Amino acid sequence: MTGSIGYSGATVEIRYPSSGALAALTTTSAADGSFSIANVPFGVRSIAVTSTPSLNPVQITVDSVNTQLSLAVLDFGTPPEAHVIYVPASRVIGGACGTGLTSQLCLKVNNQYTSALALKSVVVFPDVTNLFIKKFIVNGTTYDLAPTGCATSGGQFDVSSAGLSLPAATNNIPIEIDFSDSATAVTCGTHAKTVTTTNLFQMYLGFSNITTTVDVEF
Repeated sequence: MTGSIGYSGATVEIRYPSSGALAALTTTSAADGSFSIANVPFGVRSIAVTSTPSLNPVQITVDSVNTQLSLAVLDFGTPPEAHVIYVPASRVIGGACGTGLTSQLCLKVNNQYTSALALKSVVVFPDVTNLFIKKFIVNGTTYDLAPTGCATSGGQFDVSSAGLSLPAATNNIPIEIDFSDSATAVTCGTHAKTVTTTNLFQMYLGFSNITTTVDVEF
């Protein structure tokens, strides 16, 4: 869509983690811009337009067999996450901007907004079982979940009180995640879960001062 005008022939793609890989279902929009994709697993997914003109992935929730999307989800007039992007090939396990732990994953993003973005919520989807988020670190500021219990992967957790933000007009902002194999407050802080370079992740970042959610696949 651009305003209220539909694009015909656009390639629409829905992505989700499945069996250790990032799966995708695609279709082509009709003359009026409408489209339908069947057999999408329930949950938080990402949707993108991969043809030209393209739209980067945005978060959607598939919660019924007839999930309807608002026209604003795929709007060429306002591509929502275009100003916060994952730095290609910046993902490392345990090194670079991390502490060297094999339970720690590090990646970098660019914030092209002219103002800082205050982080409100996070969702992390791994292709690993029994993986829980112990610490979430943005640009050197740490949100430690261990005292109250590690966050379940795939579930949204609130970081609005942690003071995490992406500085304005800044590239290569480090985001680090420490993982545990336990969710309970007693053990999640002392346990670790090893992740490897073969693991795939999808992360959604919600911000307090913009209305869109950023999808990062790495």
